Amino acid sequence: MNKIILLILLLATTLFAELDWASSYEQALEKAEKSNKLVMLMLSKEDCDACWYMENIVFKDDNVLDEVDASFISYYIDIGKSIPPDDITYIGTPTFHFLTADGKKIDRFNGAANIKDFTDVIHQVIEKAK
Repeated sequence: MNKIILLILLLATTLFAELDWASSYEQALEKAEKSNKLVMLMLSKEDCDACWYMENIVFKDDNVLDEVDASFISYYIDIGKSIPPDDITYIGTPTFHFLTADGKKIDRFNGAANIKDFTDVIHQVIEKAK
C-alpha cells in the first residue's frame, strides 16, 4: 500500500512539474541577483499556438525544467494583459529575452523550439553570459 501511495505521489509531481515563474519583472531581477542566476523572460499571448507548445510540451520536460531552474529565474508576460518593460521588445510570440540579474540583455530568441533545440538555446545563453 505504501509503495502505491509513493508511486502516485511521484507520478503526480512529474505530471504537474512546471517552471516557477516570478510574479513581477522586479521580483525576477531581485531573485536572480540573490541566487546568482540569469533571467529568462517569456513574452506570450493567450491564442498563441507556439506559446502553448512551449508551455505545455517543452516546459514540461524534466531536462528542460532542470536546466532552466538551475541557471535562470523565469518571468512570464502575457502581452494581452500586461505591458512589458520599455526595453523588452517583440515582433511576435513567443519571444524570449535572456538577461543578467541587473537587466542587461544577453540574447533574444523568437518563436518556439523543440526540446533539444531549446536546450541548445539555453546552453548558448549560459555560455554568452560567462
